Amino acid sequence: MNQTPATKNPHLGFLTVFEVPSAGFGGGLLVTSCKGRPVEFHCTAPLNANRAQEILYGQTLRSFLFCDQIGIALIEKASTSLDVVVTDAAEMIELSTSVNIPFALVDLDATATAKDPSVKIDAHITKLVSANTDQTLQVLNQFTETLPLNEPFERIQQAIAEAHKVAA
Repeated sequence: MNQTPATKNPHLGFLTVFEVPSAGFGGGLLVTSCKGRPVEFHCTAPLNANRAQEILYGQTLRSFLFCDQIGIALIEKASTSLDVVVTDAAEMIELSTSVNIPFALVDLDATATAKDPSVKIDAHITKLVSANTDQTLQVLNQFTETLPLNEPFERIQQAIAEAHKVAA
């Protein structure tokens, strides 16, 4: 899975996790073109750690659930090569080393006035984990010419809410 953002028509994967009260955590991955058009969508059912996992993983439990259980499953489901994965979950950043895809962490609550050494894209502060930062920034900036970085996360939330209505 070693992709680089040098492709002519890059694809971005927007990866998030959500909490379902009393059911655990689930995740969603929306793959878009650089113009924001959906290419594919995947989500997981909520999962909850058992008591043994809570004890054994301790403070690393969320990272285990988010990366090893949810994130990797969603990225492996994608049939489209991902040039950049954009996530709003800080725990997902460590997944970048496992899948060898550039990652961008977007703080959806941050403003451009925040004093952070991170890269400013759109109105959000973004941390990049990429072997080629310039190409990754080019893909992200190309995307933000059409849509803000927070918009795909809203679509994921709405699609998951709709799926839960249908399943109920």
